[in-house]
Amino acid sequence: MYELDPGDRLCPYHAHHANEEWLVVFRGRPALRTPEGEQELADGDVVCFRRGKGGAHQVQNATEAPIRVLMLSTLIQPDVVEYLNSGKVGARSADGKPLFLSR
Repeated sequence: MYELDPGDRLCPYHAHHANEEWLVVFRGRPALRTPEGEQELADGDVVCFRRGKGGAHQVQNATEAPIRVLMLSTLIQPDVVEYLNSGKVGARSADGKPLFLSR
């Protein structure tokens, strides 16, 4: 569960290559960026991010009030995470420890 103050974001725009993730909106109107563009979500919305670049996402609070969201993951390890804006790639080992982050 995350509570984001105005202007905060969960993480950079990224895609997981081993994991699916889900977002559940509990309070507020988070801004969601995906390959399809940006949209505003509302209380009760649920979104699934599939594996690969097609499931790339970023969640941020572009409002003037705090928002609360829950992120769920399949937690499959190892995983490779691609940060699409920066060109960085990160990997986690089978035990979940970070292995590297590089360009």
